[in-house]
Amino acid sequence: MKKIIFLISMAICGINFSAACKWISNKPTYYEKKMIELIESKKLGNRIYCDSENDKMVYQMLNKDGHSENIEIGLVYNEKEKKTMTYELLFDYIDKFERDVKKLLPLNLNDRDYDFAPRNYNYRMYIYFPDSKDTYMVMKKVVDLRELEFYSFYSEEFFLKEDSHENEIRKIFEENETYPTNDIIY
Repeated sequence: MKKIIFLISMAICGINFSAACKWISNKPTYYEKKMIELIESKKLGNRIYCDSENDKMVYQMLNKDGHSENIEIGLVYNEKEKKTMTYELLFDYIDKFERDVKKLLPLNLNDRDYDFAPRNYNYRMYIYFPDSKDTYMVMKKVVDLRELEFYSFYSEEFFLKEDSHENEIRKIFEENETYPTNDIIY
């Protein structure tokens, strides 16, 4: 009987352990490693979004030539708090996201690193909604290191409803140079 209980508990622990969110690889690229260091130094590791493959969203995207144009960083909000979402709370999380992005700008790179760095650092904001038990991508900030520009986008899929609140939110976004995107990653 003790052996059966032991085996069952090992199986359960193994399932929980294998489903845990992990960094994308044991050998991160130089720029992934620098971002992970920055995340850990700013104590934002618990904010990193776990994607659909149980990888923490800090990874470089390579094009067909093997060159990197983007590094993706996902930040999740309301995952632990599980508060019922309101528009006021949504905007509070957007403010937190903006502050967290500023903390995670790749300022830990030296001049030579910038020459070879991915062109775009894409910061994606995810919010957990306890009512639907689902997480949605809401915002995206792009930092273009070549042009030294910031671009802001909101998820067109998320703000799709045609009602007075959503229309007002889209209007506020666009007045603040935040535009719709369908570039969604889960």
